[in-house]
Amino acid sequence: MADQKVTLHTILHKIAKERGYVNYKLNVKPITTGGANYSCVLFLATISENDKDDIKLFNKVACVGEKVRAMSPFQIFESEICFYNELIKIYREIEEKHGVPEQERFVTPKFYGFSDEYLHETLVMEDLTASGYEMFDRFKTFDFNYAKEAVRQLAKLHALSIAFSIENPDEFEEKTAKLKMKNNMDSLSGVIEGMLKKVMLSLREEFKDRVQLFLKETMTVEKMNYLTKPHRRMVLGHGDFRASNIMHKINEDGTYKVIIIDYQTLHCTNPILDLVYLIFNGTDQAFRSEYLEKTIDHYYTELTASLKLFHINPDEVYSREDFDYDYKEVLPYGLIISFMLLLLVTVDTENAPTMTPDSDFESFNMAPSEEYKKRVNELVEDFIKYGIL
Repeated sequence: MADQKVTLHTILHKIAKERGYVNYKLNVKPITTGGANYSCVLFLATISENDKDDIKLFNKVACVGEKVRAMSPFQIFESEICFYNELIKIYREIEEKHGVPEQERFVTPKFYGFSDEYLHETLVMEDLTASGYEMFDRFKTFDFNYAKEAVRQLAKLHALSIAFSIENPDEFEEKTAKLKMKNNMDSLSGVIEGMLKKVMLSLREEFKDRVQLFLKETMTVEKMNYLTKPHRRMVLGHGDFRASNIMHKINEDGTYKVIIIDYQTLHCTNPILDLVYLIFNGTDQAFRSEYLEKTIDHYYTELTASLKLFHINPDEVYSREDFDYDYKEVLPYGLIISFMLLLLVTVDTENAPTMTPDSDFESFNMAPSEEYKKRVNELVEDFIKYGIL
């Protein structure tokens, strides 16, 4: 913690001086998300000086060490720094070039600075809570109004990457060369096996044989490569698109304003992965029964609307036929990732792992909560209906 504070204070003083603050006060306090964050230590900071507006900041300082980094399928800190320090500038230029109206532009937190010092990587951005945004309660499932705005912003994110890849393919290839997911199922096999044992223990007896067969057929390197690769269209996807990585505030009419955060798992992928990741880790059976198809349709509608703002013909780059094909092919991934991720999403706060530089992925092999057991059994019922199990 001491080293993390030194790194953070250094960059905060730099930010203050760059903005003309001289006789300022710096107030820094650690915060916790109660099991929603594991890769960083989080701080809120305020830079204040008489006769000047306070600068309220949200700060992330890396806390994971060599073991987690070696096993992670993503270069988590390099990816997020790339997004905020490079890609956002390119995306803004694309929006400006095409005259995208302000209200239709993709929204991100204001970015103040970073340090890429290895093992102490730091990112500093605006504190969205200071303007009324909050994180969704991970123990609850969201409603359709929330889902609509979340997938609307996701569609904007995906459309920007498509526009970038079309308008400047060489630069796109250069910027995204490192934004690819590594296939490291072998190194994670022990962790995955442990998590899947928790799945089997949580299932009702009548589901166990069916799920066991599904896992045997699906949890192979070849099959997972197929499920996670782009088929008809590649985008730069979020990679961890769940409510814990979205900030929101509720309008008076019950609609939401949404800002996506945490781009540590940004990578070249199939757009369907982000979509099923959000839906199956953030909704319950009642929501899916009424709104699953509506949410999927809404994403595609918003994607086509965003592409048209960039003067791109959706039928030429990602037709509804291609989208439906991808959804059908990738749908099993929604169940697989939910089996494992819901352990984290629903972990009781007192059982949430505390990450240290010596931690490894075994730290995520926690006991399933009662909420987890409820949700995975509902998912199995639904995926039987979908013809996947």
